[in-house]
Amino acid sequence: MLAPELEKKVERFSQKFELLNHFEKLFRIEDFDLKHMFGGMALYGHGKMLFCIMEDPTQNFYKDKKFPYPIWNGVLIPTHREYHDQFIKISKDFKPHPVLGKWMYIPQTLENFEELVNKLILLALKNSDMIGIFPKPKKKSIKKKKAVIKQPLKKSKAKSKKTIRK
Repeated sequence: MLAPELEKKVERFSQKFELLNHFEKLFRIEDFDLKHMFGGMALYGHGKMLFCIMEDPTQNFYKDKKFPYPIWNGVLIPTHREYHDQFIKISKDFKPHPVLGKWMYIPQTLENFEELVNKLILLALKNSDMIGIFPKPKKKSIKKKKAVIKQPLKKSKAKSKKTIRK
């Protein structure tokens, strides 16, 4: 059973991202979470960003470069370059993402997409070093103190009582 806050997030994200249904097994990770990222959805667990789901079948370009396939329509796997060969041993369908070259990518148009997602999920549940990156700690913003302008005290409008001497 999901925590109520996470359940609301899952429901909200499920309406926009159909691929989330493939990742239900990850919901049992103790610190599992979902967040918006790059117009997609990032899945977190074990203190790492595990996956980023993108569902835009129309985008096959980035800046001035055009690609023969949609580059933001599938699963992005945050990883380190040292693991790329291990992904390719699992399946030659894993490719470095054309924009985020450190990450691996599988487009959802692959015939064996679900099979590959299931393999990724098993690796994520085992907390494999191949899957995920630890997010950089957020920098604390230095807020400038607002200058406090001291204003003179206003004189009371009430009439002061004068002592009358006779």
